[in-house]
Amino acid sequence: MDSQEPEIQPVQRILADASPSTQGKAREILARGLIGITERIQTTWMGYAQEDQIYALSLDLSTGHSSCGCAGPHPCVHIAAFAMLLVKTGSSRKPGKPAGGIRTGSEELRKSPETARSSIPARTERVARLERSTETRDESSRSSSSSSSSSSSRRQSNTPANRQKASTRSGTVEANKKSLPLSFRLNEQTEKLKLSSSLAVSHATLEERLIPEHRTIWKQIQKHYAFPYEIPLREAQNWHPTEPVEILDLNHRRLEFQGTLQAKPVLRGFSNRKDPRRVLVPCVIAGDEERWLKPGQNSLIEAGGSSRSRKFWLLDYSGIESGIESRLHSVLSPGQIIASLDSLRSAGVQGLELFSQCCEYGPALRISLDYSIDTDLWLHGSLDMVYAGQNRDLRPDYLEEQPDARVQRPVYRTDAKFGSIPLDAEFFKDLADDPRPAHHVIGEEGRLVWRNPELEFSRFGELQDRYSILQNDSLAQDGTFWLSGEDLHRFFVLDLPSLIESGVMIDFDRELPRLFRAATKVKFDIEKPSGIDWFSGSIDLPGLSRQEQDRIFKAYREGRSYAKIKNDWMYIPDTGLPELLEMLLDLGLKIDSQGKVDIRRTQWMALESELGEQLQTHSRKHRARALKERKFKKSRSSGFTGKLRPYQKEGFEFLSRLYGLGVGGLLADEMGLGKTVQALAFLQRLFDSGEPGLLLVVCPVSALSVWAQEAQRFTPTLPVQIWHGPGRKKIPFPDSGILLTTYNTLSKDLLELKKQSYAAAIVDEAQNLRNSQTDISRSIRRLDIRSVFCLTGTPMENHLSDYWSLMDLSVPGLLGTRQSFRRRFDANPDRVAYLRRLTAPFMLRRTKEAVLKELPGKTEIQSFLPMERKQATIYESVREEAMDHLQEAGSQYLMTMLPYLMRLRRIACHPEIEGTADPMESGKFQYLKDLLLEMAECDSAALIFSQFTDVLDIAAILLDNLKLPYFRIDGSTGRSSRDKQVLGFQNGERSFFLISLKAGGTALTLHRADRVIHLDPWWNPAAESQATDRAHRIGQKKHLFVYKLYSRDTIEERVLELQSKKKVLFNSLFSGNSGGSLKISRSELLKILGS
Repeated sequence: MDSQEPEIQPVQRILADASPSTQGKAREILARGLIGITERIQTTWMGYAQEDQIYALSLDLSTGHSSCGCAGPHPCVHIAAFAMLLVKTGSSRKPGKPAGGIRTGSEELRKSPETARSSIPARTERVARLERSTETRDESSRSSSSSSSSSSSRRQSNTPANRQKASTRSGTVEANKKSLPLSFRLNEQTEKLKLSSSLAVSHATLEERLIPEHRTIWKQIQKHYAFPYEIPLREAQNWHPTEPVEILDLNHRRLEFQGTLQAKPVLRGFSNRKDPRRVLVPCVIAGDEERWLKPGQNSLIEAGGSSRSRKFWLLDYSGIESGIESRLHSVLSPGQIIASLDSLRSAGVQGLELFSQCCEYGPALRISLDYSIDTDLWLHGSLDMVYAGQNRDLRPDYLEEQPDARVQRPVYRTDAKFGSIPLDAEFFKDLADDPRPAHHVIGEEGRLVWRNPELEFSRFGELQDRYSILQNDSLAQDGTFWLSGEDLHRFFVLDLPSLIESGVMIDFDRELPRLFRAATKVKFDIEKPSGIDWFSGSIDLPGLSRQEQDRIFKAYREGRSYAKIKNDWMYIPDTGLPELLEMLLDLGLKIDSQGKVDIRRTQWMALESELGEQLQTHSRKHRARALKERKFKKSRSSGFTGKLRPYQKEGFEFLSRLYGLGVGGLLADEMGLGKTVQALAFLQRLFDSGEPGLLLVVCPVSALSVWAQEAQRFTPTLPVQIWHGPGRKKIPFPDSGILLTTYNTLSKDLLELKKQSYAAAIVDEAQNLRNSQTDISRSIRRLDIRSVFCLTGTPMENHLSDYWSLMDLSVPGLLGTRQSFRRRFDANPDRVAYLRRLTAPFMLRRTKEAVLKELPGKTEIQSFLPMERKQATIYESVREEAMDHLQEAGSQYLMTMLPYLMRLRRIACHPEIEGTADPMESGKFQYLKDLLLEMAECDSAALIFSQFTDVLDIAAILLDNLKLPYFRIDGSTGRSSRDKQVLGFQNGERSFFLISLKAGGTALTLHRADRVIHLDPWWNPAAESQATDRAHRIGQKKHLFVYKLYSRDTIEERVLELQSKKKVLFNSLFSGNSGGSLKISRSELLKILGS
């Protein structure tokens, strides 16, 4: 029969027997990768299925026997999936079977379940019929043979020989029937013994066939168990016959009983060593190996191998207390373990060492530092969170002081028990969205830690908020950072002490601080004159050789912050070298590779003011020559008829001192403090002292008559010639005295004016020269002038470069080139403060609040007025159009938006700005009407300013309607008309004055007015202040009220913000306050438009 075995593999039979739903679930389990193969023992394949639990699988290709630990019907989904996996991997053929002998694998699986199910029984039926026919033939043959030989047998049976042979055969058969030993097959998954199939066939008569030693055992089995006699393996310990009972595994290997092992309870960790939870499991020692036991496991069987026998032991749990036994195989949290630590110890549970002490104090941030050297010195650090068994362990035991070290090294207790947690950016990121409570973890040192995520997150956030130097990507990702140069110095020397004081743990080797050498302070030596107004200077680092100094220069030029001097590193910025070099570059000086430079007299003055003791002069004679001041008469010139106030005397002396040094300067007093009078007193001194050259005064055409009148009033003996008008060239140049001209005239007549030499030049309203590339700026620079003085109340209107233009005109070279100035100076408060110090000797500015205490006060009233309905509708339509264009505009968006901004500002004043408009169609003019009537009743005089002449036109219509007479100055007003109207207003002829901001914001004295009205805001607050100061100046007797009108919810409110932004920068330069950037971004424009 064996040779006629049908070509049906057990794998195929399992698949055929499985229902369609079972096959579908099996395919799903297989696709999810929940089935695996572990080993093959001869014809038996072993594997596992992993779902909610892990089930052991086995399939014998010879017998077709399969087993699974689940309780599902046979074949279960796990066995079916296991069979599919064997087919898929080509493992379904029996060992030694030719590959072509049976159709297997995917070919068989591709059949439909019905086909597979019908094909196997059909072949099985053919085999069954063949077996039955064979058995029938055998029985017939045996029957025939028996019948034919019966008579012969009877005839021969009575012979002695035959009787002896029959007796021998009968004894042999009887002996064979009683020689069978008990034999069982073990299912290792269920730990059940099953009677071997050869004995199970005749189990009813098995007792007679067993060897005598096993009959008693069989009787006991029959007494307690029924067919098919599945007996617990534990019963084997009760069988002690002289002939051992045969126990075989599924691969026919003999199992040999070795005795009993005592189980003990142990806390077992997870494969993730950071998981602090533990599983309470029973454990036994087999040989030198510790073995963990599964739930319900009653035996320990030696692993299979090439040997034909295996050892097994039975397990004894009697040594485990009942209270512990009930908790076996349960997961215990650290809190549960700590709470029951004493009872677990008394029960003999092993593995409790971890929980004897918990690091529960903290967390403290710890920064571990190290260094590396390539071309520069690098400091690298790593952050983690540290917990300790005692709170004092988180604080330094003491600070170790080292010779020549700038940083003290914190030393912590050597017996401290720490538990550290690496910085995990993902953990903190998840924590922000899903806060986690405090919990136990295992630290890097293998100690139990009571972790507080919220405090860790807080500590890390505080560190980054307080130390911006640590705000980098690598720190946020993996808790590491790298620092070099200035950042290294700032962190190690400046930040480290405060970090230690704040409770951050710092760990570094004691050799690290010794690397940093105390820096030598740089000196700048003035050696000898190199020309009439030039001197030679050099940079020196005392105490260092020329070679060492060259090494420092080289390191600095290469952009490194540290230079290696012998075995130490010197921090270059500490030497003062960068500041000195930057200062020299700011002055427009060029330094050669040896640190030598030629400097001007004015540059020496700036260096002396800034460097102090760092500036060394080898010869007093050189210094005296550099700072030699031209002497004037001690008393003020008798030609000046005015009376100077104390602050005006200071300004007069300021101009005189700078002239004596051969340089110019900037008189930047606030409007209304008498800059013209101070300049005239200075010019009178020059004239009386006989200084060679003309005294040039350049001013806007609107101020020409003011200068002529003021000169006639205060310096009547000082000759004044006005170089302006069509007939100017008919008059010869004077030999001395003041030559008074305008900006445009000077630019046009440059060739004639260049022929003269000038002792000094006064440039009035110099803010008009803020663009150094204009013709007038270039023209003044081309004249032969000893000293140029700029007069302005607003030395900076929009940008810091405005200030550079005026300073470079007065003190050439002091601030270097425009390009270097833009590169080195911006609105950063530190740089602006340095700029203020650098230019302090050449600039004088006072405010009315500081020096003019007797001047009446000024009250500013801001009124935010609603627009009329029509006005609001038109405004919103234009605003939406502007928003659309801004979204589509490219990099030149500001130029695109300027026309829209101008239209919106005009509409905010009045919706109809062309033709004859009705003033009452604007909310702003409705308010203005009431304001004007009130002023007229109380006999006030008012100045009404606007940037737009068409807005002034509407204001004029309103005044006409109210029958209120007024004067008006705008860009079309001539000089004579202007002077006449100013005189008429001051004499009280009319009480209202309409003035355009550009035409009348400067060079006017209108202190009769006690009211000032600004109909619209200007981008630059300085321009508004200049206009207001037409009335708020020396001579004002009344308290001044300034009204600023704004249309609510319009661009005018946003202009206020921009004014504030510019005012901040102005104050930072001239008042010592902080500054900010003036660039208008796209987002800021959106905000201005009201997005």
